[in-house]
Amino acid sequence: MIDAHRRSTLEQAQSKIDEVQNTLTEAHAAPEVSNRALKPLQDLKKRIEQDASIPSILMQKNLLLDEVDQAMDLIYATQTAKPGAAPAKPTKPVREIHPAQITTKGYLDNEADVERFLGDLRRELLAALSGQQRIRIR
Repeated sequence: MIDAHRRSTLEQAQSKIDEVQNTLTEAHAAPEVSNRALKPLQDLKKRIEQDASIPSILMQKNLLLDEVDQAMDLIYATQTAKPGAAPAKPTKPVREIHPAQITTKGYLDNEADVERFLGDLRRELLAALSGQQRIRIR
């Protein structure tokens, strides 16, 4: 069970590393920015590879999301700081949305419950977007 959890988390970590790498490439980031953005993610991936407990792997997974946010913020900040650089995507505040907290019910028993939940979730997501926020689903 630990191996399956580790493997799944490593796949997610690699996906996030690839996402940051693609953003760095698109931004034509300097090598030192690439190193500063990617090193913490690669270090976390190494720790996940060596972890022997599910709680520790879960903690590393949560840290990974925070490190991705920091890497993206670093990329955007360095892009806007370059003279003559193309305008970078603006850094937006991150709003975490926890779908399980949107409903007061522990279970969705019928179609009306599902529609109510999806409507509430949609309103929450659109409110974040209209507030110029990035959304992180937890």
